Amino acid sequence: MHRRPLPTEGQAQAIWWPAAGLALLLLGACSDDSAPARPLPRPPVFSESLTPSDSLADETLAPCCDPEARQVVVRNGGQAPIQLDVTCGPASFVGIVDERGHFGRLRLDQGTDLCGCACNPSARCEEREAPRPRWVTVAPGETHRLPWNGNILRLKHDRDEEDCYERAGPPAGRYLVRVCARDDGGCATARVQVPSTDPIELTLAGNPSRVEACPTEALVIERAARLALYRMRLNRTAVDRLQRCQPARAVCAPTGGEAPPDASACAIQVVPWGQELEARVLLPPLGGRGAGDRFSVFFDPDAVTVQRVRFTP
Repeated sequence: MHRRPLPTEGQAQAIWWPAAGLALLLLGACSDDSAPARPLPRPPVFSESLTPSDSLADETLAPCCDPEARQVVVRNGGQAPIQLDVTCGPASFVGIVDERGHFGRLRLDQGTDLCGCACNPSARCEEREAPRPRWVTVAPGETHRLPWNGNILRLKHDRDEEDCYERAGPPAGRYLVRVCARDDGGCATARVQVPSTDPIELTLAGNPSRVEACPTEALVIERAARLALYRMRLNRTAVDRLQRCQPARAVCAPTGGEAPPDASACAIQVVPWGQELEARVLLPPLGGRGAGDRFSVFFDPDAVTVQRVRFTP
């Protein structure tokens, strides 16, 4: 069964997926619909990013616009209350990625992060206790509104190879925003335009959905491949061999079979596994002898948020 293309903003379809493991944050969640957002000052640019190509070169991303308040509106379209994770911040349940995955792992700017830290070239991220789990309950038919200042955070590593984030304005273009509720509350994904002040509206109805066949959108395969390579590059995994990998040539492997061995090439396969979409990077062996390496990143069915990672040397 082929999956339908993603809806545009304001027409997001509900897609089931557990909310466990999602920790993407947003500042200023508000259950009072009348409360205005407080825009942050213009942030610095990213100092490093993937270029809009298949290479692993770096580029500088400039802010696209002055931050303006934009509402992320989450509606409970089901028959039972839903819970939204706000443990690390008011939008722990929100994920965002550019349509082609050029800029790696992103999340909405949340100002103060209870779980992560800002990148600092002269200091390391300090260890701290995990925050106490917190949830926001949304009754059937009700909405939860999150003011967004328009900035994003991009995952990087500090000097000790620990996760940290850099803040910037997102380059203009189309992005995917995904929200998930706890347990069986469901997920929803919408395609949105940036910059814009139009609200991002998503409805959670708890409807189960599986990805048993190859995605009908070629961008899903390409995005999953790029995000997997970004994760490998960030983790310093086989970086010397990643130059051979081309996300635009990634293919879907519905049966899960691996590509034939090739001592001179890198193969990228995207495999549907029901509730997960695996991006599998098959690397040639070092020196051209022996077995190669396999690196797998598992995403939600729309390849927006990372669920888990597996490396098989």
